[in-house]
Amino acid sequence: MNTDNWLDTCWSFQEGFALVTIGSKYNYIDKEGKFLSPIWFEWADDFIEGFAVVRVDEKYNYIGKDGKLVSDKYFDWCGEFFGGLSRVRIDSKWNFIKADGSFLFDKWADYCEFFQNGFSRVKRASKWNIINHDGDFISDEWFDWCGSAFRGFIRVCQKDKWNFMDVDGSLLLSNGVDYLSDFNGELADAIVNGNVVYIDTKGGLHEHK
Repeated sequence: MNTDNWLDTCWSFQEGFALVTIGSKYNYIDKEGKFLSPIWFEWADDFIEGFAVVRVDEKYNYIGKDGKLVSDKYFDWCGEFFGGLSRVRIDSKWNFIKADGSFLFDKWADYCEFFQNGFSRVKRASKWNIINHDGDFISDEWFDWCGSAFRGFIRVCQKDKWNFMDVDGSLLLSNGVDYLSDFNGELADAIVNGNVVYIDTKGGLHEHK
């Protein structure tokens, strides 16, 4: 048996392509035995949502099933695509990249988290906000801290006062409180003037029993 054209390593097919190596270089092969890319990569990962992370000269990019790189930029770090978006980092700045190679927002962030329940936390200059899949920040105000969207509300803190913000960017309470927890059902624990109370989803205060 002639094994001159055999591969050093091959993995299972994922989304129509299998990851393979010859020596220390990576590529993809389709079910007809054709290599996807003329470039052999330092490292590569499996396809997820039609794209795979690859590494060239210690920098990262994405390759599509057409064999083309998604971005003309190379990144210090790339995440996996999920829901049509993926987190990327250049130096200390973060953004989300789309399948067409464009970015979700123009001004890169100091940090952004992966999307949960349709929203992501974004940090700029020590302030936090929430962004949706369309790239819109849900509030004009940037907060000292904000939590993740949970049951339609986000906990926010500004100048040591806490509030709930809904996914449209409206604050639930007219005045912030000393502390509050996430909602558990229709109620959340809160501290108001040193007293533990319940807050309901309409902003009403109730005696803590």
